[in-house]
Amino acid sequence: MRNILLILSLLFLTYSCSSDDPSLPDREGNDPDTPDNTFKPIRIGIRASAKDANIFDDLQFTLYPDRDCNMLEVRQSYDFLIWLVPELDGLLKIMRPDGFTFSWGNSFSKEGEYHTILQGFKAKKMILSDTIIVNIKNKRDILGYNWKDIKESQKGLYGTTDIFDSRYSIRTSKVYENNSPALEIYMQLQWKGTLAGEILKEYQEREQEEKTLNYITGLYGEPKLSYKKDGSAIVDTYRNTFKQGDKTLVPRYIWETNTSRIVLLQIYGIWGEWNSYFAIAEPNK
Repeated sequence: MRNILLILSLLFLTYSCSSDDPSLPDREGNDPDTPDNTFKPIRIGIRASAKDANIFDDLQFTLYPDRDCNMLEVRQSYDFLIWLVPELDGLLKIMRPDGFTFSWGNSFSKEGEYHTILQGFKAKKMILSDTIIVNIKNKRDILGYNWKDIKESQKGLYGTTDIFDSRYSIRTSKVYENNSPALEIYMQLQWKGTLAGEILKEYQEREQEEKTLNYITGLYGEPKLSYKKDGSAIVDTYRNTFKQGDKTLVPRYIWETNTSRIVLLQIYGIWGEWNSYFAIAEPNK
């Protein structure tokens, strides 16, 4: 009888001390029926294909996580991800409810130091910030080109990748004639769909010359000659010095640098009803 009672006591003690009962908290004090709230947000960083570049270089920016993850975990971590460059007053939504951008390109049309900043938000609070500084120089002969690299003419216009400014673009076309290189430069208005004549006319009459003038002056300094001040002198210089360009067009401004000479020309619009403007650059030696 004593042996039977001893066996029953041991069985009861073993059952009471077991941690296998799913209805009881574990030894750490965690209730197995309570959801796991230990998820740590995925920390996202930003990389650039180069931190030192020239104007017109196409830089690639890419996101990377601090650990292996899936899209669901990223969306669980953040409500929104944005990329901004304060010096350009530009902002791009990287992650939004209807889409996600893992990698994107951008080129800078002016030299300077740019802070490219990735920010993440959750419940209207910023919980992530990562910054890469890129230094943009203007060291080539003209914009993104060296004269020795222009060895053939180019059909069509090619522009920079500016994801912030969807209204304007700087487009160029390489020219190579009579063993002489040149570069045509256009400050164009961007428009989705068919560009209405009145919109184009208003831009070309009121903005195009000034925007082209200000952009070239910002890169290469004040023009050496202007049509308003130098009249016949600028016309003679254009016709006698420049190898490229239609000599019947009106030169508005001329610049000279250590490597190039540049002229801003006035031409007729596509319907011949108003003036438009573009620039031609060529080696000065």
